[in-house]
Amino acid sequence: MILTTYLDESGTHAESPVLIMGGIVGRRDQWVDYDKKWARLRKKHAFKCFHSKELKAGDSELKNWSVWSKQQLIRDLDKHQNKNSLFRFVTVVNKQEFHQHYKTGLIADRFRPPNLSTHRTNRFVFD
Repeated sequence: MILTTYLDESGTHAESPVLIMGGIVGRRDQWVDYDKKWARLRKKHAFKCFHSKELKAGDSELKNWSVWSKQQLIRDLDKHQNKNSLFRFVTVVNKQEFHQHYKTGLIADRFRPPNLSTHRTNRFVFD
């Protein structure tokens, strides 16, 4: 079985003490349904591009939305993702620990990845 993952990050700006990465994992057939149903959600809630930061701040095309409208959108997005994926995940990387243990090459046992290829992938992603 081949799985496809959509990833998104937040906190890459210098002021953020953490980097957060979230993702959705699904099979190919789930992604076909996901895209079709996502288009329906965009039409139903009348938005072109969704960013949770803008929803929370009330910016962009979401600036005049009521609290109730925002809650309905979040409810529908949550239901949509639960039904059209195998699972979702979030991981948080403390930037100070990352720089201390990975960038310097002084990897403590609690930070050591299970194998070298994983470590190289992490270094590639976060460097």
